[in-house]
Amino acid sequence: MPPSQTPPPIVPDSSDAQTNTQITQTDNQYDITGGARSAGEAPNLFHRFERFNVEVNGTANFVTPADVANVINLIDSAEASTIDGLLQVTGASANLYLINPAGVIFGQTARLNLPANLVVSTADQLLFDQQALAVEDGSGYAALTGAPAAYRFTSETPATIENAGMLAVTPGQQILLMGGTVQNDGTLSARGGQVTLAAVPGEHTVRLSRTDGVLSLELDPTALNAKPLALTALPVHLTGGAIAEASEMLASAEGVQLVSAEATPAAESAQTAASFAPDLTQPGTILVRGTIDVGNQVGGEANLIGDQIVLLGANIEASGEQTGGQISMGGQPASTGLSAVYVFVDRESQLSTASSLGSGGDILIWSDDTALFYGTANTEGAVEDGTFTIDAQNRLERLAPRNRQR
Repeated sequence: MPPSQTPPPIVPDSSDAQTNTQITQTDNQYDITGGARSAGEAPNLFHRFERFNVEVNGTANFVTPADVANVINLIDSAEASTIDGLLQVTGASANLYLINPAGVIFGQTARLNLPANLVVSTADQLLFDQQALAVEDGSGYAALTGAPAAYRFTSETPATIENAGMLAVTPGQQILLMGGTVQNDGTLSARGGQVTLAAVPGEHTVRLSRTDGVLSLELDPTALNAKPLALTALPVHLTGGAIAEASEMLASAEGVQLVSAEATPAAESAQTAASFAPDLTQPGTILVRGTIDVGNQVGGEANLIGDQIVLLGANIEASGEQTGGQISMGGQPASTGLSAVYVFVDRESQLSTASSLGSGGDILIWSDDTALFYGTANTEGAVEDGTFTIDAQNRLERLAPRNRQR
């Protein structure tokens, strides 16, 4: 290719003769055909790429046979995929998978036109009923039936997933973003469905339950001696186990600092300003500065699972006119084995599972160490309020007046 020529945004993996992925360009639209099918009814359709990007005003259109259940795209590249245009599936009501161990970045102009779920991951292996498929060396596609049961991250520092766009799936469907770090500065919408952000520390396997969509974590032996989460400044602990109320704070991507913090009367001696400055580039981190919307007639579920979870000016909407949905952050140790070490929600963040006609939904926050909540939590219901629960093993701060419960 001449030095001045721009490489095409989507390049099939020419070394994989089994998939035989074909690209047809018409103006800014790239129709993707071919692929390798798994056996049986409702098969998977596998594509492999050495480069996969979608430009501004561009469309990646996966032309799919009607019987296909899952379109699984394996991107074996040294560079992250940048999606600045439209991802589209035509011909089938199939789920779309984008798997790139080097990372996936959705720009501000990224959009979706999908009939079913979106799954994006930076895992380097997929597990199908104990049979592994490596992104860098795919083969034996016919035997890989059913949806992926697990995602294996063999790297110590799995790559990131970032979203600044408007990613919306059909109501009732799901969005799952699973990487070393996950950042949402845009909008993720699955009205009445489910949005899950999972930030995975290195050398872990994430297993997805096929019955209820609950994530569970399986530790590889190499991960058992992993170092604890490192913070540049640990929070100051309050005396007497009191709950503090912070009156002002400074927030940025680099961390969060509380200024002019005023403790409850039981902890007047702890009026020293505290700081919470996690390394947001560390695997296992979720940062939300945008919107997650699963609200509908019946609210859906928003799940944030990782070692440290930071919300800065975030809006998580799980309200339902008939019934409120559920928001969970930090994992659910009893059922999944996953729980956060630190959770931080700033005073500009808003969480809602309210219901104007029925019962409000629940907001659940877990942390093995510290949970700092200064935002607004609304679980009100016309019939019955939902619950707002924060469980932190070491330190808890909650600004109660901004939590709307009757």
